Amino acid sequence: MKQETIADRLAKVREKSGYTFRGLETLTEKQGYKVTHGAIQAIEAGTKPNPTVQTIAAIARALECSPGWLAFGE
Repeated sequence: MKQETIADRLAKVREKSGYTFRGLETLTEKQGYKVTHGAIQAIEAGTKPNPTVQTIAAIARALECSPGWLAFGE
């Protein structure tokens, strides 16, 4: 069985929250740390598997989930 990755968790919570990539970009920018839609897409695609702590925190804050869960599944 494949272990769930940050890409899987981000896609799951983003889709459940109803945000597009650009919508999530706008939300992170409004909250003070812009994460571009390209960066969000790259994380979900697995081509950027190790985003910065600031990026994880900004996305987690925007999606109202735990940064630890988003990054590590904890």
